[in-house]
Amino acid sequence: MRALVAASLVCIAATASQAQTTFTVGNSGLSAYLIDGVSNPTLNLIRGQTYNFDVTAIGHPFYIKTARVTGTGSQYTSGVTGQGVTSGTLTFVVPIDAPNQLFYQCGVHLAMGSTINITSPVDVPEGGVPNVVWLGPAAPNPAQEGTEFRIGLPRATSIDFALYDLRGRKVRDLARGDLPAGEHLVPWDGRDRTGTRVPSGLYFYRLRVENRVLSGRIVMAR
Repeated sequence: MRALVAASLVCIAATASQAQTTFTVGNSGLSAYLIDGVSNPTLNLIRGQTYNFDVTAIGHPFYIKTARVTGTGSQYTSGVTGQGVTSGTLTFVVPIDAPNQLFYQCGVHLAMGSTINITSPVDVPEGGVPNVVWLGPAAPNPAQEGTEFRIGLPRATSIDFALYDLRGRKVRDLARGDLPAGEHLVPWDGRDRTGTRVPSGLYFYRLRVENRVLSGRIVMAR
């Protein structure tokens, strides 16, 4: 079997992550919100998780809504504080009974907004072995020094888990090789393959396993 390449990778009992995720929200003129530097991205949120949207978009009130409409109508208020903020933080504690789809939307400009897909946490049966392959969100995110990733595997298999920059260049292998079934914790110390601390910015992590590709993003804020 191939040796596993990872720094202090740990196999752990499966538990639901309670990490908070923070998005940085700005704007590109009147045409788009910039969320972590990306124009109007689709967001994938998990029920039971807490998400903070740090908004700096004067003149562009930021809402979580049930429909993509301007004005103050169609607000989704369950678990949301700070609706309509233009400079400050909107916090969304996603309820367990949240719908599968919501939207973030500017209250003034229709072009500024996109879809929020909402999914349930991965169910893990008794014994700690998940039913499907899954990749949890990085925590903390944004990170100043380092962060941790969680991977769930229903059976022993080989994985390739790596970090990339915005240009698609590999920054570092996070874990590579054979892993047993169960939930695994993969730490990252905020350094590239040479041991140099990576600069502030947006990075992407990608898990390749059993002909599947799962991915996410991490913001390094030095």
